[in-house]
Amino acid sequence: MEEAFQQLVDFGKRAGLEARKRNITIAIEPQRREECNIINNTAEALRWVEAVNDPNIQLMIDYYHFSVEKEDPAIILKVKDHLRHLHMANPDNRVMPLDWEEYNYAPFFAALRQIHYQNLIGLEASTTNLASDGPKTIALLRRALGGEP
Repeated sequence: MEEAFQQLVDFGKRAGLEARKRNITIAIEPQRREECNIINNTAEALRWVEAVNDPNIQLMIDYYHFSVEKEDPAIILKVKDHLRHLHMANPDNRVMPLDWEEYNYAPFFAALRQIHYQNLIGLEASTTNLASDGPKTIALLRRALGGEP
């Protein structure tokens, strides 16, 4: 595992150099253990970002993976200087989040508000009715980042 991690660090250093040349940021996404065998949580992603030590190598959080891995939202306070992007979905069936009561989103969004998160949130979720669910999801996210809905 440590050898693989060091290989990823070496790759990250090379990728960071190329990212700087192109004025882009690469954000590592921790993935649940069912999908990946390394960098499965935010702490591991932070360890990698710090080991690479390149301003164009940062991290993102996918709420689905974050929730499945049962991460503590307090980690968000530790990664605030490196957090560049979020993916959002209701972890139950990986669908669009529609209602504050459908899942325990409160601790996650409280931590985001505490760090004054202002970057983008992408939806990586399914729906059977985007015209109906889209506005509900946007309203939920706006309210969640602005304060308790």
